[in-house]
Amino acid sequence: MNNIWVIAVKEWRQFFVSVLAYVCGAALLLFGGYFFGVFMRAFNEFCLQASGFVGQPEFEYMTEHLNINDVVVRNFFGSVTVIFLIVVPAVTMRLFAEEKRAGTDELLFTSPISDWHLVGGKYLGGLLAVLTPLALTLSYTGFLAMHAAPDWGPVWTGYAGLAFLVAAYVAVGLAASAATRSQLVAYILAFSVLLFLHIIGWAAELSSYETGQVLRALSSMEHFENFSKGVVEIRDIVYFLSVAAFGLVLTHQLVAARRWKG
Repeated sequence: MNNIWVIAVKEWRQFFVSVLAYVCGAALLLFGGYFFGVFMRAFNEFCLQASGFVGQPEFEYMTEHLNINDVVVRNFFGSVTVIFLIVVPAVTMRLFAEEKRAGTDELLFTSPISDWHLVGGKYLGGLLAVLTPLALTLSYTGFLAMHAAPDWGPVWTGYAGLAFLVAAYVAVGLAASAATRSQLVAYILAFSVLLFLHIIGWAAELSSYETGQVLRALSSMEHFENFSKGVVEIRDIVYFLSVAAFGLVLTHQLVAARRWKG
């Protein structure tokens, strides 16, 4: 366990001394902040429109459907999941491929550190590298508290859902990085798989009931949606943990194969 933590801290530190860390962090914070501002502005405009109907039947209808959690919080979380499609592969592409570029891969694979410790350490380092800028977006909740009165349950379950989503996405990116010696190929491979998981649920509406159920079961967005609504279901947690476990097992097999080849 100590080896895993030492490797994780090393990866986390190496990431945050690179320009890439600040590009990824800035992308998450700037685009996340931009979309948060857009949704807040839309909510304020809806409120102004509703105020023009005070005393009329339309006012009651509009206020019943005017929910800041639906207009701002859920849309904000949805935009962050899209940003993660771009940011997570950028963070994970270097985890193994960078060792080749730096010429340290041979030393790494001939070291006495076990494959599981190596995989676990790099996974934990990548996970912390993505969760660090995500934690900074919690500052938006302070702005939300000052200007509105949201239902806080979906806010916190939404962040929990993002953490589970990141855990799954980082494992996929780690496997892609272990599968190739090129960071560019690792990025494209991870992005393609994550995009597939993100949009596969869209085809469910055009499919038969049975096929649609399978597509929804594979979709990361179908499982994240409940978290953003304030609903925590075991099957959604199992989905994200299963994707993460599959990615880690695949990474372990790839690392073991490279160590065996020397």
